[in-house]
Amino acid sequence: MCRHVSILAGAMCALLFSTATSAHHGATSLYDVKKETTLKVTITEFTWTNPHVEVGIASVEDKSVRWLLELGSPPNITNRGWTAKSLKPGDV
Repeated sequence: MCRHVSILAGAMCALLFSTATSAHHGATSLYDVKKETTLKVTITEFTWTNPHVEVGIASVEDKSVRWLLELGSPPNITNRGWTAKSLKPGDV
């Protein structure tokens, strides 16, 4: 009986954790990752922190248009050549 309870508890934990993981990283269905867009922007902030690096940008043509971009984690984007000094506020 105890073995069955342990198996059931393990299965429930696996189900709960898999749902939380997909909820956190489920935004890919919202974006067309094959569509490329080019914007001329000014960097307003560059925050190198876990769990995600953030880049604030403002449109060069219309300063009232601003976005906050969420990148991968510092270790992941370091593997792609980024550093904590790759961008700085004021860069275009």
